Amino acid sequence: MDQRKSWDNFWVNFKAGAKFDKRIIENELASVRFRKIEKSVIERFGSFEGLKVVEIGSGRGENALLFALKGARVSLLDYSDVALDKAGELFKAFGLSASFIKADIFDIPDDLIGKFDISMSFGLAEHFTYPERIDIFDIHKSLLAERGISFVAVPNKDCFAYRVFMWLSDILGYSDIMEIPFTRKELKKIAESIGFSSYSLVGSSVIKDSIFFLLLRYILHLLRWRIMINTRYLEVPTIFDDYFGYSLVLVGRRG
Repeated sequence: MDQRKSWDNFWVNFKAGAKFDKRIIENELASVRFRKIEKSVIERFGSFEGLKVVEIGSGRGENALLFALKGARVSLLDYSDVALDKAGELFKAFGLSASFIKADIFDIPDDLIGKFDISMSFGLAEHFTYPERIDIFDIHKSLLAERGISFVAVPNKDCFAYRVFMWLSDILGYSDIMEIPFTRKELKKIAESIGFSSYSLVGSSVIKDSIFFLLLRYILHLLRWRIMINTRYLEVPTIFDDYFGYSLVLVGRRG
C-alpha cells in the first residue's frame, strides 16, 4: 500500500479521548527525552516563550503541543488534511492555538525558509529511504533562522526492546508502514554532511522503553486494547539512554 494512503488510513482510524490525550501529554512532559530537549532549548534561548517552532510531518502534533504549553508559537506542517484536522481538535481541547500548514515536506513553501527558531520532527525520517532519508534533515536545517535548533527524533536500531517489538509486529502484521531505524553512526554522518555548526545525540529512557516495548505495548497490541498507561514513573535516566534508548534525537544547531 502507498505510504500516504497508509498514513491517511491510520489517522482516519485513530481514536482518542480527553483522558487518553491528557495521559499522552503528561507522559511526554515527564519523559527523559523531553527533559533533554527542554534543556537544549533553555541553554540556547533562555526560555520557550515566543519561540517560533515548526513540526514537520506533524500528524496530530503532540510534540508541538508540548512546546505550545511552554509558551512557544507553533506551526504544524503535514500533507494530510485528516492529520491536521486531528491536530486542530487536539489543540482546541487544550485551549491552545497553532498554525496548520498543508504542504509536502519535499516542497516547502518559500516563505517558511529560514523563519523558525526550532524545526523538529518525531517519527518522520525513518519512513524514507535514500536520498529522501537525508533530505529530511536538510529540510529541517533550511527552516532555521540564525542560531536555530533542529530536533529530529528517530527510532534507534540498537534498542533491543524496539527491535523485538518490530519483529513481532512484522510477524503479526500490525502495520504496513515502512520503518527503518537509525544508528548513531548514521545520524552523525548525516549531521556532518549537511553542515550543522554543532550537534549532539540524546536518547530516551532505556528502562522505560524496555518495559514499554517488551511488555506493555506488546500485550496491548495483542489484546487490541487502546489505552494509555502512565509511564512517568518508569522514566529513570541512566548512562545508557543515549546509546540504547528507543528514541534517538539529533540536536542540530545552526550558527
